[in-house]
Amino acid sequence: MKKNKRLGNSGKHNVSSKESGYAWAAIILALFFWVPIFNVFLFLPASLYCGVTAIRNVRRDPEKHEGMALSIVAVVFASISFVYALIVLILTSTGRIII
Repeated sequence: MKKNKRLGNSGKHNVSSKESGYAWAAIILALFFWVPIFNVFLFLPASLYCGVTAIRNVRRDPEKHEGMALSIVAVVFASISFVYALIVLILTSTGRIII
């Protein structure tokens, strides 16, 4: 019996395909930068974690994982958004700017 590489022996879809779930999770979470308060404490740190984990997975086993570019874009976008949101949060809490 010939083994299908994409489907494996059982004929079911291979869950550990090359698509990186962490990379997609990182970019989706990074797109929630506009949600007030939650972006600093929930969405952007989670996006950074998923992006760094995806980069680590791709570097560790590039044949099993892919999505390095998507992960890098998510980490850069989440980092910039996180720093900006943190500055705005600090300035508004000290009364220096009013939104």
